[in-house]
Amino acid sequence: MAARRVNPFNQGTAERVLFDRYRKATAAAEALERSAAIDMTGARAQRASAERYAEALRALGHGDKIPGQKSLPDYASIAK
Repeated sequence: MAARRVNPFNQGTAERVLFDRYRKATAAAEALERSAAIDMTGARAQRASAERYAEALRALGHGDKIPGQKSLPDYASIAK
């Protein structure tokens, strides 16, 4: 006699628990991926701003030296 097939949509079945946990983990991963994309966009904007300030300091003749820092990083190459 063949085993009876379990309906995965019945509450309390192991299949339903697995499906629910899969769905919740997928939703959490997508939310974190969206958040990371938003944070990365903000970080790139801040890097661009920092590069503009560094370029202004270089234009004023400070070269690559400013007080308290060995040299001005090239943020444009880091952000790429």
